[in-house]
Amino acid sequence: MQKMLSLLVLFAMTCGLTAAPVLPTRKDKDYPGPWAEAKGSTVAQTTRAATLDGYRRLAERIYGLQVTGGSVVYDLVLADDQIRAQMATCIQGAQAIGEPTYNEDGTVYVTVGVTLRKIYEVIDAAVQTINGKITFAEYSRDMIAEDTLVEALGTSALQGTDGLSMIRAKRAAEVAAFRAMAEKVIGMQITSKTNVRDMMLADDTIQSSVCAYLRGLKPTAIEVDQKGVVTVTLQLKVRYVYQIIEQTITRHKGMFRTKEEVVTKITEKIEDDVITASGQGAPRDETMEPVPGNPAQAVAANEAYSVERVVLKKLVASGVVVE
Repeated sequence: MQKMLSLLVLFAMTCGLTAAPVLPTRKDKDYPGPWAEAKGSTVAQTTRAATLDGYRRLAERIYGLQVTGGSVVYDLVLADDQIRAQMATCIQGAQAIGEPTYNEDGTVYVTVGVTLRKIYEVIDAAVQTINGKITFAEYSRDMIAEDTLVEALGTSALQGTDGLSMIRAKRAAEVAAFRAMAEKVIGMQITSKTNVRDMMLADDTIQSSVCAYLRGLKPTAIEVDQKGVVTVTLQLKVRYVYQIIEQTITRHKGMFRTKEEVVTKITEKIEDDVITASGQGAPRDETMEPVPGNPAQAVAANEAYSVERVVLKKLVASGVVVE
């Protein structure tokens, strides 16, 4: 009994349970521009919206990460509910990096991030506990576990400010850049008679994988001109697109009659060419897309890429491609 009591005391001291309560301290901030006039509740709500936007963008970046063999994390998340739940927990546990940045134009930036090592550990642990239910173990074993941070920038802005118009324009530019890049990707030739669009029509999982990968691309440039028009530029390596398609074909044996021929052609086409695409967006008066109500909604896999999935599906159906 005495030993048990001693252990409880040690546990309490280790966890800080016996320490004196922390008292509030005053910390004044120099809020710029419209932030100085905003109510405290408005500042808190807008900052919260930026944080949730950060979670959503972080989820999109992580889901688009490519793992060995051409798959993306989104494939793993869709393949099994256990991986989906554990990855959602991992993303929701992401830490804010630094303090929120409040700007003269009424915007607020919040950076959130999680280490690449943590993402890989979650995937590896989840795959190993599925006991062969899916066959992704070979990818997780080959992953490079690093302490590199995967970061995402969440944004929001006060109502009626120039910053709000800029955020709307930036979102429109992101979708336009995604569309421009998708047009180029789906026009890529696999064989003399087959392009990426044909593969997407044959298998929805290719659409999902490519959509996740494209949305996970980090912009190489974001420019705002004097009229408030935003230009977003994206880049990708041709190699990665071919690898995603090759791996999808390999997973679905028998789906394609010319499977061996297609995989051989894809392998021959592996190269390091880079595709660049840009999109523009202008300030508009419509309201912004709804902000997630909580972190769980922000990282939900079934909500990811909702706009981009529609764009890609329409492109594939219409046959609009850039060869």
